[in-house]
Amino acid sequence: LSEVMDIPYARSIEVSPDGSLAAISFAGFTPPEGERESWIEIRELPSGDLVRQITDTEMGGIDWAPKGRLLSFTAGKSLKVLDMETGVVTEITGGLEDLGGYMWGPEGDFIIYSLTEKPETDETGVKRHLGLYDRTEYGRNISSLYIASWPPGASRRITSGRRSVHVHDIHPDGRFALVG
Repeated sequence: LSEVMDIPYARSIEVSPDGSLAAISFAGFTPPEGERESWIEIRELPSGDLVRQITDTEMGGIDWAPKGRLLSFTAGKSLKVLDMETGVVTEITGGLEDLGGYMWGPEGDFIIYSLTEKPETDETGVKRHLGLYDRTEYGRNISSLYIASWPPGASRRITSGRRSVHVHDIHPDGRFALVG
C-alpha cells in the first residue's frame, strides 16, 4: 500500500515570466522511515528537459520574480532566491518561525512576506472564547507583513496590530499594496 500512497507528487508549478522555464515543487516520503522529502525541478519548456534540481528542507512556496531569471522559494524557516544565470542561491531571510506567503514587487526589487505570531500559552488551560474563530487552534494567531529588499539588504515590518493582515496585490508602480 505504501508504494501507492507514498509516491512523490507535484505540489505546485510556476512558469517563468518569459515562458522558457517551469519550476515544479515536489514532495514525497522516503521508505522505510517515511520521512518527508521535498525538492524543486526546473524544466525547460516546451521540451521538458531538466535544467536544475534543488533539494533543501521543507521546500515550497515557489514563485518567479517578475523580471530576470530569479526563482524564489521557501525552505524551512528561510526565504531563498535562485539566480538561474549564475546558479547561486541567496537567502533573503532566515530563522523565521511561521513564515507565511510572500509576493514579489512589480519590478522585482522587493518581496512582501508574512509572519504569523502565536499567542502565549496560558498555564491554566482555560481559554475564554471571544467568538467562533477561537474554537480553532489558530484562532488568535496574528499575521503581520514585512518587506525585504532585493538584492538582499534591509528587511522591516510594515504592519502591526491586533488583527491579521495579508497582502492581496501590489500596485504596478510598487508604491501601494492592497492588504486585508
